[in-house]
Amino acid sequence: MNNYRRNTLNSAVLAAVMLLAAQAWAGAAGGGHHGLRPPWKQKSFVVAVIPDTQFMSNTDVWSAAVADNTRWLRANARARNIAFVTHLGDIVQEGSVLSGVFPGMSWEEQWRRMSRAMDPLDLANRLDGTALPYSVSIGNHDVTPTNDKANGDDIFENSAYIEFFGPGRYKNYPWYGGSDSTGLNHYQVFSAGPYRYLHINLEIDPQNAIAPVQLVRTEADAFEWAQSVIDRHRGMPTLISTHKYLTDFGPEGFDETGYRGDGADNSFGGERMSTGEAIWEKLVRGNRQVFMTINGHEHEGKYREDGEHHQVKFNDAGLPVFEVLSNYQDYVNPLTGSDPYMRLIEFNPSRGEIRHTTYSPTFDAFNRVPGFAQQRLDDMLDAFENEFLPVVQYLGEDIAGVVLADNPKNRSVAAALNEAFREEVGQDVAFLSDRAGAEAALLSFFGVSDRAELGAAVSPRLTDRDSQFTVKVRFDRRGRPRKFFKVRE
Repeated sequence: MNNYRRNTLNSAVLAAVMLLAAQAWAGAAGGGHHGLRPPWKQKSFVVAVIPDTQFMSNTDVWSAAVADNTRWLRANARARNIAFVTHLGDIVQEGSVLSGVFPGMSWEEQWRRMSRAMDPLDLANRLDGTALPYSVSIGNHDVTPTNDKANGDDIFENSAYIEFFGPGRYKNYPWYGGSDSTGLNHYQVFSAGPYRYLHINLEIDPQNAIAPVQLVRTEADAFEWAQSVIDRHRGMPTLISTHKYLTDFGPEGFDETGYRGDGADNSFGGERMSTGEAIWEKLVRGNRQVFMTINGHEHEGKYREDGEHHQVKFNDAGLPVFEVLSNYQDYVNPLTGSDPYMRLIEFNPSRGEIRHTTYSPTFDAFNRVPGFAQQRLDDMLDAFENEFLPVVQYLGEDIAGVVLADNPKNRSVAAALNEAFREEVGQDVAFLSDRAGAEAALLSFFGVSDRAELGAAVSPRLTDRDSQFTVKVRFDRRGRPRKFFKVRE
């Protein structure tokens, strides 16, 4: 997550609201591929991308949507030939001095919650007779609360990332190649039809080997390690996932007004961050086998820049490199934390195409499974009543208010919030209500007043030019896109 602009009310109230949340419930979306075009049958395969899940880690209510994604991937691994899954980092949000008061929001619980949400991928590998290789990168939020890669003050023996997504998680999988000496960088080799691909996931800011304390590292930095991996797999087509690389804004920065209909140019994108430039210079441009980079981190919600961009650059050998940004964390949603979209990248060498689709199994189930959306709504309201989970009201992507269950504890919480923000925003931001009031607040976000209309209020797919497009290429005999023709949007 970047912090170029953050509305004070949005961030401060969100932080306070998150600290009120308790564990609630978990649910599942089913398999199938409704809302998607049928998969190609001619030797196509899919690389699935799960971007920043940080907001969804805050409660069991919201993290259920992450589990929907991984369960869908497990259920469709064979039917859609899903060859690889990559999580782009910012797995969790952060800790807080108040997390001890609200244990469901603690640093530890966020990590445990997200580990459980990723478990279906392990079940696919262990129980289904299906190799479903995957990786989880480390993002900037994953090194808080100590704010360094070593996490020297972390409660876990090494660090939370190492504890839950370090080498130990993957060591018995045949597709896992290994990690560097820190355990923050990993590589995998996966098969897709007649081809074999190398995937490398790089730590946050790999150019910074000391951030800010010295890691126990035997290599000079992550680049030295990654180059050694490439050298051992010379010629194998290679993808790189990392948290920071490409942006969704241009040299002029974010547009200051930002909202749709304001006459401003919201089509920014394509500038690499300093981290992205370092990765390009040190690892991508000189290695002809690297053909794709995938990152998250950069974001602005659907009311501003959209957290998406794609572009084609050419390496020193004149071969195309496809750079892709996907991050939907600012697509706010009071039922899921943020819209739980995945990027599905479908490769079809025989057709000479790479097809990108942005898809949510959760929203697909909202649309197509009778009662699914209403059950999620009821589970949310149960948590509101019984565990005092607050309901957040949004205006665009900014927080407009917080609805709290009416009880003695929340009366004092609401009074404190209103006192803190009344002078700044000129109005109360926290409101006490009952279940009916909370339901009305939730439905109002989706622009409906009847719960029966909730399922149709979300879209299983995004259809803008950065969400759904096809790249025409020519693949070489090893499966690397060798010649770029055009992008069809």
